[in-house]
Amino acid sequence: MDLRKVPKDSKEKKKREYIQSSFDVDDRFKRQCLQIARSSFHSFRYNLTRHVKKYKAYPNRLRNPPLLYSFIQKGHWDAFVNDRLSKEFKTLSGLQKERRALNLYNHHLG
Repeated sequence: MDLRKVPKDSKEKKKREYIQSSFDVDDRFKRQCLQIARSSFHSFRYNLTRHVKKYKAYPNRLRNPPLLYSFIQKGHWDAFVNDRLSKEFKTLSGLQKERRALNLYNHHLG
């Protein structure tokens, strides 16, 4: 399933339902909990993408996930690698790099 094709409001609803079904979170901390989960998931995907880009010239090193992420199922890993090596991802990544280059100031919160 390609998450880029799923409507954004549907994704947010699913995230909320998953966290609420998995954890008993006080209403006052739900937003903060979702923000931390989003940030952690983003870092997770970023690190895996860096690994794929680093070893794209060595296909045998991409057969299995890195040892740190050995819990990833083989089918999910293969789908992730194929997505990150696809032409669509390269096009989108290049577009985002161009947009990022236009920023004059880095944005930092906190």
